[in-house]
Amino acid sequence: MSELNLSHWGRLAIGLLFSITGGIAFVLAFPPFEIWPLALVGFVPVLVAQYRIMPPKISSLAPAVGVAIWLQGYLGPVFAPVGTYMVWLPLIVFFISLVIDRGDRTFHAKTGYRACRPPCVQPISPARKELKRLYPGSFQTCSQL
Repeated sequence: MSELNLSHWGRLAIGLLFSITGGIAFVLAFPPFEIWPLALVGFVPVLVAQYRIMPPKISSLAPAVGVAIWLQGYLGPVFAPVGTYMVWLPLIVFFISLVIDRGDRTFHAKTGYRACRPPCVQPISPARKELKRLYPGSFQTCSQL
């Protein structure tokens, strides 16, 4: 899957739309709506926006918006009448997420990191050499994958 070939503002708008969709999915997954299967797929639009759609320099905006919308939709109605610091929590978490996720996309681009690589299969036992002798070719090392 390659990145979209749109203008900077077009990618930003589509990415924010995906992030808002993920945030709304999380809001609907929790009480009072309780459409719980949305919690399983709510991350997908946010991650697609962050790693595939948004411009690289501002890609940390996608998870920040998704989390802020979820917190505002979930905690906002509960704490709005009281007026405590919990009303400001979504905004605080938005800025924390914006700062923390800033280098994620750069790291992935520079290192070629992919989270879905198959794990290396290596037995951890004192009899490893014996197992390799009995079953040649059964155990792969990371360099063979």
